Amino acid sequence: MTTNDYLTIRKTAIELVSKILDLNKDRNNYIYAGKLLGFWDGEGEVMVFDKDEESDILMEFVIYEKTSEDSGSSTGFTKVR
Repeated sequence: MTTNDYLTIRKTAIELVSKILDLNKDRNNYIYAGKLLGFWDGEGEVMVFDKDEESDILMEFVIYEKTSEDSGSSTGFTKVR
């Protein structure tokens, strides 16, 4: 793999993830997911992560799992492709 191959793949991946996340812009879906995963601090109204990786867990949950009354963003993925 060349550097240009990597950069092309990386650019495509970034664009795809951006499209997927654009499907789930509702803040309440992130709060709901954060509550389910134990990251939401209702008093301070912020997400609290003990480790850096936990924000990745939240994002993957929002993408692939059911959030609130809506389904996860991955069900909308077929519309993006």
